[in-house]
Amino acid sequence: MAVWGRRAGLTNSPTCGSPPGRRSMEMEDDHHTVIADRPPLRLSRAAGSLVRSMAWTALMLARRQISQPTDHLGDVFAFGDGSHGRVYRETVVEQSATGEPAVLVVSFRLRVLALDGDGPWPVVFALHGSGGTGQDMVALGTRLAKAGIVVFAPTYNTDLSTPEGLTRASDDIVCAYQAARRTAPRYGGDLTRPVTVVGWSLGADFGVLGVLGPPTDRRAGRCPGDVPRPDVVVALSGCYYEFNGNPVTWFDDLTGWSNKTANVHLVDGGDDATCPAPQTERLAASLRTEGYDDAVTRLSSASHGAPIFHDERGGRWEVVKDDPAGERTVNVILGAITTAR
Repeated sequence: MAVWGRRAGLTNSPTCGSPPGRRSMEMEDDHHTVIADRPPLRLSRAAGSLVRSMAWTALMLARRQISQPTDHLGDVFAFGDGSHGRVYRETVVEQSATGEPAVLVVSFRLRVLALDGDGPWPVVFALHGSGGTGQDMVALGTRLAKAGIVVFAPTYNTDLSTPEGLTRASDDIVCAYQAARRTAPRYGGDLTRPVTVVGWSLGADFGVLGVLGPPTDRRAGRCPGDVPRPDVVVALSGCYYEFNGNPVTWFDDLTGWSNKTANVHLVDGGDDATCPAPQTERLAASLRTEGYDDAVTRLSSASHGAPIFHDERGGRWEVVKDDPAGERTVNVILGAITTAR
C-alpha cells in the first residue's frame, strides 16, 4: 500500500467540509484493545479525576520525575505479528520500582462496525472528511455492516496547513490501515477477498491517492512495513481540483501512478456546492487517459454530505437516516465489492 498522501508536490491541501468532530472509540496497537462507546462520565466524577491527574502531574514535574529523552527517536521495533513501529516520542517517568512489566503501546482512534458472528465478510476502510472523526462514517458504515461488511473507520489528522500536518495525516491513515488488516479476522473479516477503501470529501482524495498513487518508500513513516494495497476505491464527493476558490494540485499529473487493476468508483452529488460534480468528471477522464477503468455515479439532487447520510440543516450537520442518496451510495459500494476482481 502506498503511503497515503506521502509524495512530492502534495502542498496544496484541500480542506473539504465535514460534519463536526465527535467522540470515537480507541484502538491500541499492537494488541488492539477496542473500547466500545459508553455514556460520558458524570461531571463531578470527571472533574475530580481531572484535578487529581493535573495535581499529580504537576508534582512529578516539580520533582523532575518526567522527561522526554531523544536517544531512541527514530528507532524501529518489530512486533511478533511481523508489523513494525517507529519511535516518534518517548516519555520517561522516574518513580519507585513497579512489579508490572512495561508495555509499548501505539495509540490511535479506530472504529469497528461489524455483525456478531464469524463471517467471513469483506473488509472496508472508511475515511472521513476534513475536521471530522471516524464517527462521521458510522451512519454509512452501519448500513454496510448490516449487509455483511466489516467496516474500519479511523480518525486521522486533517490539519494540512503545514508539511508536518500532512505527514501526520499520512502516518495516521497508514498505521490505522495496518491495524485494520491485522485485526480484521477477529471480526470475521476475510482478507482473501478484495479490500475496499471508501473515502468521503477529503477522505475521497486520500483514498484515491492511497490506492492508485505512485509507489512510495514503505520503510518511511511512523508505521513502516509492507502490506498489500486495497483492491477497490469508492470516492465520495471529493474536492479533486479546487476547494473554496483555492486550487488543489494533487491530481494534476497522474504520471507514474500505479495499481492499474484496482476497481475505481467515483460518486458525486448533483447539488454538491462544496465539491461540484464537474471535478469528479475531470478526475475520471484523467484516470481513463492513464489506463484506469473507472465508473462514475451521479446522485441527482444530492448535497455534499448526502452520500454518508448527512446534511446541513439550520446551520448544523445532522444525520439523515433515510436519505435516498445515501441508500444508493450503499448499493454502489456493495456492487463495487461484489464485482471486484
